[in-house]
This record gives sequence, C-alpha cells and structure tokens, in this order.
Amino acid sequence: MNATLQWFGTATWRLTVGDTVIWLDAYIDRNALAAPVPQRAAEITSGDFILIGHSHFDHIAEASLVAKNTGATVVGSALSCEIVQDEGLPPAKTITCAGGEELELAPVKVRPFRSLHGFNGLREWPDPAGRTREERMAEVQARDPELARAAAAHTANIPEKQRQDGGPLAYIVEWDGFRLFWHDTPGMVQASWEQAARYPADLAILAAAAGFSTPNIDGEPQHGGVVPFVTGMTQILKPGAVVLNHHDDWMPPVTFHLDEAQFAEPLSTAGSKLEIRKLGESFSLG
Repeated sequence: MNATLQWFGTATWRLTVGDTVIWLDAYIDRNALAAPVPQRAAEITSGDFILIGHSHFDHIAEASLVAKNTGATVVGSALSCEIVQDEGLPPAKTITCAGGEELELAPVKVRPFRSLHGFNGLREWPDPAGRTREERMAEVQARDPELARAAAAHTANIPEKQRQDGGPLAYIVEWDGFRLFWHDTPGMVQASWEQAARYPADLAILAAAAGFSTPNIDGEPQHGGVVPFVTGMTQILKPGAVVLNHHDDWMPPVTFHLDEAQFAEPLSTAGSKLEIRKLGESFSLG
C-alpha cells in the first residue's frame, strides 16, 4: 500500500496508509504567531484513527473536533479518552490503552509503549540568539501589542485536564512490513524503549522539544540537553532513519525553533540517518 506522512507542526502528523488516515496527535489551531499549518481543524474531513501521545493541550486540543467531523476513533490514555468524551465523543469511538497492547486497526497494527513527559520548568534553555523566554515576549509586546495579546489568549483558558499529561505513550505503527515509531515528548522509560527495539523501526519520529523542557529518562532529568537525549534514544531503537518533531517554534514567543542540523552527526554516529522535513511537507514511506 502507498503510505505518506505530512507534518502539521508541533508533534501532529497525518499518516495515510492506502485509503486510511491516521492522525498522530491533533493540535492544529496554533497561536497567532505560529507558522500556519496546511489546514485548520474545522477544515479536516478525513480521519479513521487519532493516536494521542499524551493529554496536554498541544497534543489533544482538536482531537474531539476532528473525530466528530471525520468519524475517527481516538486512541490514547485513560485521561486522553476522558477528555474527548467530555467534549461529546461517544465512548464507543475511543480506545483506552496504557502500553503493552497490540491493536489491530486495519490496515495497520499499533503497539503503544509507556513513556514519560519531559520536565517542564526545571530549567530554561535560551534560544540560539541567547534570549530568554521573557526577552522574546518583551520583543513581541514592543513590536505588536495586539498580536502579543492574541498569542497570550491562546493559553488563557486551557481546560484543567489538558494541563495534565495523563501518562504519555509512544507508538509503533506497522503495515506491509514497514514500521513507524512515533514519540511526542522528550521523556522515555528505558525498559519500554528496549521492548520497542524488538520491533525495529524503519523510521522513528522523535520528540526534540527545547526551551523549557528538560529530557527525562526513568524519572531522572537529563541536563545535557536534547541532542544527547535523542541520540541515546536512537542508540536503543536503532531505526533506519530519524525525523524530529516538537522542535519547531510551535507557540512563539514562549518557544523557539531548534536547528535540526546539529543532530545529524550524532545520529549518524549512532547508526541512523537524520531526515529533515518541513512544515506541511508530505512525503512517501516505504
């Protein structure tokens, strides 16, 4: 079957396998300062399944809307399924998992793996220009106060449940002998990753969030930063190729874009090739 991937920014992807559309996360309507994505959530008319990596707003915000408009079934943690049910999605259109299951979602097989969230707020990482988050926010406020207010309004009324991670999950999606590993926050449970490595991925999409998130391995902060963290994941998983996500400037001025090029040499040393994909780009798999 033909298969394609398209990046909608942050950690959201549209995976199409034959005639089946599988969303990986569903955060689509970003703030007023973020780069535009291919479609607004209300414009999306195709979807069969939505896999949610964790329950934070920047991963689940439009899941119920997309599911209602397309008939898609939402797959995720108990909290993720509770969130979309609270927003009117019937329980029959959700599949709750905790890691370790095998889900036959024809034409694909999905294996969730227990994961962890990065440590938010433990420390702040400056952007490539050396600016702090407060300095970036002050610059936007000085340049365009109205736009700064619009950006701030984006996070003013986040539902309380979408401020909780709900127990993150990573997933392997498999079809026709091709395996895709997807991960949406810079944390990992090493034993889970070792289990996932039993199903070698042709392509791994790995979270490389920067700014205020410190990588997390088994509950221990990784102060060396996201490059050695992603490299370490790659050494365990041994995928054929790696694509990054959550490394973009997804919620400016709070966030900033992380240059992918700095990952190329460490990942090559770890035995995998870095593929750089652009926002909105659609590319073939297999």
